[in-house]
Amino acid sequence: MKTNLSLLLVFISISFICCNDNSTSLENINKAGFCLTFDDTYINDWNSIIPILDSNNVKATFFLTQLYKVSENEIVLLRKFKEKGHEIGCHGWHHLNAIDFLENNLLTDYFNKEISPAINFMNSCGFHPTAFSYPYGYNCDSLDKSLLKSFTLLRDVTDEQRKPLEKNIEDIEEIYYKFDDEKVISSLGIDANFNISLDMIEAGFKRVVEKNEVIVFYSHCPIKKCNSTYQIEYQYLRDVFKLAEKYKLKSYTFTELTK
Repeated sequence: MKTNLSLLLVFISISFICCNDNSTSLENINKAGFCLTFDDTYINDWNSIIPILDSNNVKATFFLTQLYKVSENEIVLLRKFKEKGHEIGCHGWHHLNAIDFLENNLLTDYFNKEISPAINFMNSCGFHPTAFSYPYGYNCDSLDKSLLKSFTLLRDVTDEQRKPLEKNIEDIEEIYYKFDDEKVISSLGIDANFNISLDMIEAGFKRVVEKNEVIVFYSHCPIKKCNSTYQIEYQYLRDVFKLAEKYKLKSYTFTELTK
């Protein structure tokens, strides 16, 4: 009887371990995804794609700057974005190039001029940002360390796009979040002027499925037909979302990456 009971306990223990391993494995597999972010103050233009985002179950993060220019009607729209599950992040008060500014100023000067007014204004509107994206994507270690006292996550951009792109999208390591608790996360620009084809996007999606990662994108002004730089067309976004559905990818807001 004791022998049978011992064997039963061993079997239950093994089954429990196997179940845990399987559930962990499934959980990890399901983490693969993409994170779509937008910068600046194209609030009315962003509002035009909310139906596209909603119909594709995509949650975006909107990083705001130059908030002294924002109207009350635009604040109302931003609140509606947040109610729908989109994230409202901070992109600075004056949209300063931090590295240029710090050549002749202190970190405390940058915080007082660029960060503090933006946080205070956003808090007063009920947004309480936990994520910050660097204007122009320029940052340094001392800035990161300082700003992580006020934000949970920081976003910069890949330096690969500051020159003609030489690497394949799937080989630009820094644009993939690896669930490693990294607090400074880079991103890939997908506005039309960056010339990121859908084939390139698909190659990135194949990587995130294979490696269980999240690819991070940034853009600016969504529009029906591009006529300037830093714009992205509605149809391009629809095609990206269709690819994401093909690979069963999750959509993440920026702060959700570390949750």
